[in-house]
Amino acid sequence: PLLKHIDYILIMSVSPRSGGQAFIPNTLRKMENVVKMREDRNIVIGVDGGVNMNTIPQVYETGIDISIVGSGLFEAENIYQRYKDLLNA
Repeated sequence: PLLKHIDYILIMSVSPRSGGQAFIPNTLRKMENVVKMREDRNIVIGVDGGVNMNTIPQVYETGIDISIVGSGLFEAENIYQRYKDLLNA
């Protein structure tokens, strides 16, 4: 019943603490479910935590709109190249 009142949902794919944690694979199912619940509503769905070159393809396969990437980007030797790689993943 609250879906008509929200415009953004953020799914945490790590335990809220500090950066650099491993992605929790079970959150992929949560992402899929939230995307289905959205139906045709204008709700942006994002994910934050553990998103990197290995996990970003799976994340976007769920229908997620936005990925927040921290250490998966900023711990790269070449941040600019990693940014481009993430966009193309």
